[in-house]
Amino acid sequence: MLAQPFAFFNFSKRYFGSHDAKLPAGWAPDPTIMTEFHDFLMKEKFTFTEAEYAQNLDWMKRFLRKEMYVTAFSFDEVATIVATSTREGVLTDLTGTLSNAFEFTTKTVKDVLVPMPKLVTLPDDTTPEDVERAVAQHGFSRYVLVDDEGEPSGYLHLKDVIDLDDDEFSEPVPPKRIRQLISIYHDAELEDALATMRRSGSHLGRAFDENGATRGVLFLEDIIEELVGEVQDATRRQR
Repeated sequence: MLAQPFAFFNFSKRYFGSHDAKLPAGWAPDPTIMTEFHDFLMKEKFTFTEAEYAQNLDWMKRFLRKEMYVTAFSFDEVATIVATSTREGVLTDLTGTLSNAFEFTTKTVKDVLVPMPKLVTLPDDTTPEDVERAVAQHGFSRYVLVDDEGEPSGYLHLKDVIDLDDDEFSEPVPPKRIRQLISIYHDAELEDALATMRRSGSHLGRAFDENGATRGVLFLEDIIEELVGEVQDATRRQR
C-alpha cells in the first residue's frame, strides 16, 4: 500500500532538509523527484510492487505536490510568489496588476472550501492510534476534529502526535496538541482569507455563512493552488 503512514510527510521533510525550500510558481514533482520518492519508499521498506507504483504515479504526484507546498511555503513565501516570478522573468508585469500576489484572483472562500460531508474527520477525543489509522487508510497528513454535533472543533497534523509516548498512544490527544481553527466568512475574498490565516498562523479555517453556520473548511494549500493556477494562467495570457 503506497499511502502508508507518514510517507509523503516524511519524504517532504527530508527533501527540504537537503534541498532549497523555495518552490517556483507552477512547480510540480518531476521525474527526478519521483525517483527520489521511489527510492525513499524502498529505503523505508514500504510494501508495493512496481506495477502498483506505476498505476498510482499520477495520484502520488498530485498528493506529493500538495504536501510539499505546505512544507515549503511559509506565509511570507506565498505572498512573494508573483514578485519573485516577475523578478526572475517568469512573468512580465508591465501594468503592475500582478505586483500583489493576491489581487488578480476574484474567487472567494466559498469557491475553494471543502464542504463538511467531503472531509475525512475524526472525533475531538481522538487518540494518536486513531490518527495513525486514518493516515494509513486515507493518506492525508491533517485531520479536522469534530464534536458530537459534527461541528469542527480543531485539527491535528500527524506530526502533532508522532512523538507522544507509548502510554499515550491509546489515550485522547492532549488538548495542548490540538490546533485551533480560525473562522472565516465564506464570501470573503481569498486575499483577505490568506491575510487572516497569516496573522493567526493557521493552515486551516472554518468557513461560515451569514447565519454563522459552518459551510466547510478552507485549506492553505487550496489557496496556494488557486494562486499558482492564476500565476500560470497569467503567464499563458501574456505570451
